Amino acid sequence: MSASTLGALEALLVFLRNECKPPIPVSALSIGPVYKRDVMRAALMHEKKKPEFATILSFDVPIDPDAMAYAAETKVQIFTADIIYHLFDQFTKVHVHLLAAGMILCSFLHMSILLSCIHA
Repeated sequence: MSASTLGALEALLVFLRNECKPPIPVSALSIGPVYKRDVMRAALMHEKKKPEFATILSFDVPIDPDAMAYAAETKVQIFTADIIYHLFDQFTKVHVHLLAAGMILCSFLHMSILLSCIHA
């Protein structure tokens, strides 16, 4: 199962760097559930006056209730899915909308990707 998770991580990185236009570098990676500390890291983008960059992608992981509450409070957007292509689709819709609205003015978006190495 670790191989599967590493494969999913690689697929997400390839998607963000090669298939998204402009390419999207990743600011943090972790394996396991999304915790409040992950949301706090993403929320720093608000202090940098880049609220559209306060984003977390989570694939096949639980999200701690404290993290969900803090994300709502700090306006950090969390994308989550159990199927990797659904996660791609969710993110792509919002990314295209932000590009069309002119909200992404530079060539990157900081985000965290959280992946699980344990499948139920």
